[in-house]
Formats: sequence, C-alpha cells, structure tokens
Amino acid sequence: MKGIWLAVAFVFALFISGSAMATPGSNASVYVVHGINGGDLGLPQELPVDVYVDGTLAIPDFEFGQIVGPVSLPAGEYLIEINLAGTNTTVISANVPFFAGENSTVIAHLTPDGAPTASKFVNNFSRSGPLSRVQVHHTAAAPAVDIYASPISRVIRPIFRNVPNGVQGTTLQPALRWFFSITPAGASVPVLGPAPLSLARNTTYLVYAVGTVNAERNSLSLIIIPVENN
Repeated sequence: MKGIWLAVAFVFALFISGSAMATPGSNASVYVVHGINGGDLGLPQELPVDVYVDGTLAIPDFEFGQIVGPVSLPAGEYLIEINLAGTNTTVISANVPFFAGENSTVIAHLTPDGAPTASKFVNNFSRSGPLSRVQVHHTAAAPAVDIYASPISRVIRPIFRNVPNGVQGTTLQPALRWFFSITPAGASVPVLGPAPLSLARNTTYLVYAVGTVNAERNSLSLIIIPVENN
C-alpha cells in the first residue's frame, strides 16, 4: 500500500455505513490506527482528515491517536480518496486491497525521514496460555532502534536490536508489570521510557511507537491495543 489514510478510509467507510458483509471466512479483520502527530508536520497535532469513498464523504475529522476495529471487511480492492479536513483538494487517490482471512492492522505513520506513509502489519491472536504476547512496531520518524523490557524499571534488557522503521517484532513474556524503553540502535540513553505496561495472561498487546525523534523534536509516544487471544 502506498500513501497515507488509504486503509483508514475504507475501514471507516464500512464501519459507519454498515455495508453488507460477506461470510466471515471470506473477510479480512482489520484494526486501523491514526499514528501521525500533526505537530511533526507543522500542522495541528490532531491532523484531522476527511475520508471519501467513491466520491462520497464517509468519515469527517479522523484524528491522531484514534483507533478503530476490528472491522470485518469483504476481500477486494476499493477506490479511496483523502482530503485534509475541510478542503476540496484530493491528496491521496488509490485502490486499496484487503485479503480474505487476514487479521491485520493498518497504521498511518511517518517514514524515517518524516514523510507520511501507511503500513499493514499481520496480527497474531493465537492463544498464549499463561504468557502475554507483545507485538512491537517501529512506526516513528527515527532511524533503527533497540527495544528493551524488564520487570524492574532500573534494569534494561534488550528484546529487539537494530529495528528499522516499518518492522514489527513479537515476544512472549510472563504476565507481569513490565517497563519498556526505546533507544537509538547502539545507544544507552532512552528516547522513550521506561514506560510501564501491565501484561495480562493470554493477551496480545499491539504496541506502536509513533512520532519524531531528531535534534529539534522528540514527540515519540506509544499507541497500544490490548486484545484477548482466541
């Protein structure tokens, strides 16, 4: 997928309009996340957009940090057009595919250089018994990072190293209160954290690092979606 807001538009259009759905086995199940802080682009932090489907306004004012899902979507491709809220100029126009049987998240975020983009990640909600599953995603305007986790805030233990933008990693951890930190790859000083997260048994946590990290600005933050496993 290319461009910002494509899957966002389609998911919200179906969610709100109540369009007829195919049988569950032929559908995709999708979460959608608005992960672009408008302040990183010199715009209002909320960065609201208007979503058009086949030329009709479907979703006005979808804002930074909002999440929707899971939404059941018939497999196929759809024409989506996106405007900044309140404008008449289409900034994105593309066909967007979704596939039968997949469970995924589509997140609008920034590239390492700070340009808007969108990525789709496959989710794993299989049972994890007494453990918790954490799926961590680097979706921030930052170079590669190291990700640390520890049940003690003053101790950092690497769980993923040298993770580039647009990549996810999955780890199983005991159901405890953990502290997560993010550093630039190879560095020792966190740019985020230690941030506490209490993990529940048999639950998956979709964790998205969003924002910008550079000499002028550190807006790095986490968007977290907890889902009880099937």
